[in-house]
Amino acid sequence: MASKENLEKIVKGHVLYAMGAGLIPVPGLDVTGVTLVQMDMLKKIAQEYEADFSEHQFKAILAALGSNIIAKVSANSGWFVPAFGQTVSQLTMSALSGALTYAISQVYIKYLEDGKIFEFDSEKYKNFFNEQFEKGKDFVKNLGKKNETQTDPVEKLKELTELKEKGSISEEEFNKMKEKLFASL
Repeated sequence: MASKENLEKIVKGHVLYAMGAGLIPVPGLDVTGVTLVQMDMLKKIAQEYEADFSEHQFKAILAALGSNIIAKVSANSGWFVPAFGQTVSQLTMSALSGALTYAISQVYIKYLEDGKIFEFDSEKYKNFFNEQFEKGKDFVKNLGKKNETQTDPVEKLKELTELKEKGSISEEEFNKMKEKLFASL
């Protein structure tokens, strides 16, 4: 079974790469870059599930979701507006690329968790894709925000050091907690 933590890292990293590719100021080249990022992401997700992945499978998934993807992109396209529209469009395309990449990742994860069936039932996944696209927009919006439950690692290390110095935790407990803290970075 795939590690949820590894899947989250794969998805987050590729969403960021897709957002970067979405900033490419050449129409068509941005889409090519995003597509390559998404294909690499799905390969890595497949590896997590120890599943086979092929370019054909990627194309089948994109084709099945094609009308949904095209609708999302064209609703947010502004390349036809000179100067200002192009700048806004680039920023929109970046966020849109991230949200689409997130949604595609979640559809593929669900597809694999449903049993890696050979036929991709597009109707079954289209509604799920639309839900995940909305979640993807929130995911992109919150990428730069700090999770309220997270604490600053430097502050946490200071806190652990104080506990050790006060004798509240042993040296061994301190080292274990410090290793766990560093592993979470």
